[in-house]
Amino acid sequence: MNYNLLEEEWIPVLWKKGNSNRVGIITALTQADKIRQIAATNPMDRAAILRFLLALLYWCQGNPPDKIPDEPFPPDWFEKLSDNKDWFNLLGERKRFYQCKLGSGKDEKLSANYLMQEVPTGTNIWHFSIR
Repeated sequence: MNYNLLEEEWIPVLWKKGNSNRVGIITALTQADKIRQIAATNPMDRAAILRFLLALLYWCQGNPPDKIPDEPFPPDWFEKLSDNKDWFNLLGERKRFYQCKLGSGKDEKLSANYLMQEVPTGTNIWHFSIR
């Protein structure tokens, strides 16, 4: 079983030309100049995906130049992704990028609600009003 986030089309995007579809991480980063916005229906999902893509950009390239031209990022910026492709396989057994392994230590008690920010939990501050 294989589901690699670099290649699988899972990120919903709205292109500048007006059409929408899903793309993988590599496409989202190398064609970022053609994408208008992340098209997830939940605003928190849009922010999370954008933050994840920015984390990958910084991880691959470090601090980007002060002035980024309105053109595609050079593909060689993302060689680090290809070199560590296994880290992005959700169903693999190897080291992962930005993932914690469930079932070890305190993480054993995590439920599926841990992954869904829309569902309130005792520590999910977005669902509680402080007045």
